[in-house]
Amino acid sequence: MNVFRSFFNILKAKNPPQQMARMAQTVRASINPSHDFLQRCNPFKDLPDDPDTVKTFREVSYIKAKLQYYLVPTSLPGDDYALCSKLLRSLETRHDLTWLVLDETGTRDTIQAIGRRGTPREPIPEEPFDLSQRAKTLAAHWTALAKLPEHPRKWEAAFSTQHQPPLITEEFKLELDPEQTADLEKEYTEWRTRRDEKAAYLKYNPPHPTGYVQATRDQVPVDETWELLPWVIFEGAASPNDGSRRWLPIYTSLLSQNIPFGWRAPDAPPPKQKTQEEKDQWEREYRASNERREKKYALQKQLRKANERR
Repeated sequence: MNVFRSFFNILKAKNPPQQMARMAQTVRASINPSHDFLQRCNPFKDLPDDPDTVKTFREVSYIKAKLQYYLVPTSLPGDDYALCSKLLRSLETRHDLTWLVLDETGTRDTIQAIGRRGTPREPIPEEPFDLSQRAKTLAAHWTALAKLPEHPRKWEAAFSTQHQPPLITEEFKLELDPEQTADLEKEYTEWRTRRDEKAAYLKYNPPHPTGYVQATRDQVPVDETWELLPWVIFEGAASPNDGSRRWLPIYTSLLSQNIPFGWRAPDAPPPKQKTQEEKDQWEREYRASNERREKKYALQKQLRKANERR
């Protein structure tokens, strides 16, 4: 929804309603993306396999999962706030975060969700370590970086190689005990399996963009990307093939892409069958997750009522 809202907000800011209607007609009439275009702009590809990047994905996917588990939409009294603070500090100080890591793991969305908590509508109990404000500051830091002119598009090489400056320039090493390390390996394996299965389908079936926005040459500094984009046909163009404006595609995240249930790549090995012990473990974790979710909702309901009585 945020992508759709941003797309139409951009149009509203620059065009009155009648111009928006004409622009929508122009978009539909002028953009018929070729298979080559969809393949080359497809942001869903194999992840880098170098050891340093894999290590970053392992840690950040674990951090995202734990912060989501403990803090969204609220924490519960007695939760491990010290661990949450340590994981958040890792994100605040990391030098190895690329846009690919943040996008693929969904970490930005989780940090934004943590930063939005604490309102009358989304109350939380008292928490140590100033977690909500720190998350809000970190989210703002990443948003500011994303607005810079040199911010790469998802399909450009820099999206997966350009390391972002940390919010806090101090040395910090994420240290986990054996139980937490085992949990990290489990979280990473499960996340990576789900991710690669979805990405495999989208590699064979390149998705169409969610929408497009107009872009001028100075907004697209990478020559290869500019030449790839379809032209905008607009009133006042020097010629029918005026290339001063192009349509820039917008893609939603991998998490929001629809994949046919049970689809597997033609070259994929047969799926591994779960043992009965693994099935039982999955059911226990599923029940525990649902119970925790219900406790969170009940706590927020209680906190809202307490706020109304004040």
